[in-house]
Amino acid sequence: MTYYQIFDLCRIYINNIHRMVQIFGIESANRTLIREINRIFLDYMTYEGVYKACNRFGLKTNASPLQKTNI
Repeated sequence: MTYYQIFDLCRIYINNIHRMVQIFGIESANRTLIREINRIFLDYMTYEGVYKACNRFGLKTNASPLQKTNI
């Protein structure tokens, strides 16, 4: 049995941006960065168990002074 029979090469995903550039090219790294940034926003918006908007109204309730300065 070979690796391409075990792994679906169209669905393999790594979050190491440098390796993505080396192996698959810059466009693949771009897509990886977009996916990772989207996941960060999704985690931020739902980590309290409820939906929290990622705008000035949602960030206003945050205790972090750094995030408050960005409003």
